[in-house]
Amino acid sequence: MMNRATIQNDDGTEEDVLYFRDNHGYLTDKETALKYIEKLRRFYEYQDVEKWIEDSNREQKLENFPIDFNDIYLNKQFKEKVYYYKPFRANLKRDWSFKCDWCGTKVSSKTDKGYFLINSHTRIDHELDGYRACSENCVKLLWKEKFNEYMKNKF
Repeated sequence: MMNRATIQNDDGTEEDVLYFRDNHGYLTDKETALKYIEKLRRFYEYQDVEKWIEDSNREQKLENFPIDFNDIYLNKQFKEKVYYYKPFRANLKRDWSFKCDWCGTKVSSKTDKGYFLINSHTRIDHELDGYRACSENCVKLLWKEKFNEYMKNKF
């Protein structure tokens, strides 16, 4: 494991340095550390290292992704659906309406009891937040489309 330290040089200036510790927390001896440094150098000089790093980081990003890929409607971090039903408030001073972001159907507080909304805490990206739909079917289709667009653009 690599750690950071600050040392004071002979001229009085400070410098940030790195050192190794083993799995038990002991400092690595100089000879072993120099072998690690040589292996690090060879790794980073490898001709395809940039592609290897990019691929490895993409895999890690997907592994840490908050959406369960077995059920793309489930946020595994919060253990809840990525959308929810939101009833219209009963004490609205004015009628409120919008068009479904999926099918274009008008949803109104005058004629409907509520609507479906994509959770604003999906924690993926704000471009997936706040879409509204007239039905659970529409919100699922809307989420699937937006999620697939997002995955194509980001990965």
